[in-house]
Amino acid sequence: MDTHLRAAGVEDHLAALDAALTALETFDPASTEAALRAVAEARGVKAASLIHAARVAVTGRSASPGLFEVLALLGRARVHARLVAASRLLSPSPS
Repeated sequence: MDTHLRAAGVEDHLAALDAALTALETFDPASTEAALRAVAEARGVKAASLIHAARVAVTGRSASPGLFEVLALLGRARVHARLVAASRLLSPSPS
């Protein structure tokens, strides 16, 4: 698993990002960037850390074209599905 997804609290940060992105009226690069930066600030994490974690969660890769352009191209439904899948993968499995 990528180191960006191993950071403390990343599952909760991605869930907060998913909620913010789902609530957007317009799903374009500028709106998704503003939402991500607002989530990062509200949660007290660096935007870059959340950008990297979101990139891995959404694309499966640690390098990609610009994240916000990728989010807009994939669309709200696919981004939501991928963030939910990443959260499930990251959640501790019941013993």
